[in-house]
Amino acid sequence: MTADTQGGLIYFSITLAILLSGVTWAFVVVRIGARKRFDLVDIFLLAFGAVYGVAYAFVIYMTMYEGNVVGFRIIGHEQNFWLIPMVAAFGAIAAAAVSTLSGEVKTPPAPVATNAVALRKAIFLVAVLFLGVALLATWLYTRAYGGIAGFLAVASALRAGLFDEAGANPLSFLKPFCGFSIFSSYCFAAVFLDRGQSRDGMFTMAILGFIVSAAISSFTLLGWGGRVDLLAYWASLVFGFLVYRTGLTPRLLLRLTLVMLALIMALPPLTNAMNPGKNRGSFANFFAAELTFPVESSLNIIDFAGSRKGVDLVAAPIFILPERIWRPMGVEPISDINSELLLGDVPRQGFGYTIPVDITTFGLFQFGLVGPGIVIAIWCLFLIWIDRQLVFRLPRGFSAMLYAHSALFVAALSVLYFDPKMQITRNFHFIAGMLTLVALLTFRRQMLLMGRD
Repeated sequence: MTADTQGGLIYFSITLAILLSGVTWAFVVVRIGARKRFDLVDIFLLAFGAVYGVAYAFVIYMTMYEGNVVGFRIIGHEQNFWLIPMVAAFGAIAAAAVSTLSGEVKTPPAPVATNAVALRKAIFLVAVLFLGVALLATWLYTRAYGGIAGFLAVASALRAGLFDEAGANPLSFLKPFCGFSIFSSYCFAAVFLDRGQSRDGMFTMAILGFIVSAAISSFTLLGWGGRVDLLAYWASLVFGFLVYRTGLTPRLLLRLTLVMLALIMALPPLTNAMNPGKNRGSFANFFAAELTFPVESSLNIIDFAGSRKGVDLVAAPIFILPERIWRPMGVEPISDINSELLLGDVPRQGFGYTIPVDITTFGLFQFGLVGPGIVIAIWCLFLIWIDRQLVFRLPRGFSAMLYAHSALFVAALSVLYFDPKMQITRNFHFIAGMLTLVALLTFRRQMLLMGRD
């Protein structure tokens, strides 16, 4: 390939990517304008257009012309640069088709519980229970490292890549339960928001519980090294209060976009605070390095021989179990397989080493070039189902907080992090919390029926 041909192909690919952003975002604007509200599919498509559109074009340009230091696995795939925006475009079309054909719910389903007071008490009880579990799990988990200071030191070692210095925690199975404080903070906020005109003892306890659970959640996410998760959590709290006040209006989506842009700009200084010295270049170089992994993964997986035929979709529920159960069964997370292909080595424990799988790469792994369209169609059906459950079947405050979490952690971040294990780990508290609340309400309903008999 001559230099002129390569240059033309690069700029053609960049143009395709930018067009993908523009068309995808235009579709979302038209859809929201027609419906007078946004939903989780709109959030997903906005993020999808950003990642495989302008972000993809930005990474390609920075790698080929500005010396992106971590983009060396992209070089050599110039002939396929145009292919990723095209594959992503079919994924966007699949999402648009699913969202259009799904229609609107004309009559909201019956609420989970008609007794709002009883439901508020149940949410408060779950909040207290989950906060207690989180505090106990955090105490035991950090104790294995010698306390909070040791836990933070280990987190710093892992972020620096010093895996041997970190050591193994014999109580690692408690790690997911430390995140229960996140769901607890949402519950306490919901109790506070759905107070009506009352200022009872539950109101005061909800405020105190929210402060404690939000602080514990921030500490936990900081210790886990999740810069993006930490910023997304803070954003979800703000977003939840805004959803409660204004509803899912187009103006609120604009505000959310501004909030997310502010948080993105906060990512470099937060990175330096969590891992001093990591961000030494300009903002452009920093974001080019941070956004390289979905580009290099999708480009390299095109050369992957064979298809996994959806096995990772079918096996996804097993990741809700502890690793010590599914690892001996030969189950391997798709991000580990992706990392082995890119790095030529078996990933080790700890963050900062495994290369995550984005939704396009995941689809390519499963079904080849048609995979992203298939996976995205299935995922959007799931997002539509979640959206309807949260909007129509929960009290307003609880719905607002969980909707904010779903918009950021389930819809938006799934574009970059679609590994089923990662999805379940990130949302384990959400899954466990909803199951606990449903079980509690079911038990209460059965007790009431027994009392009538």
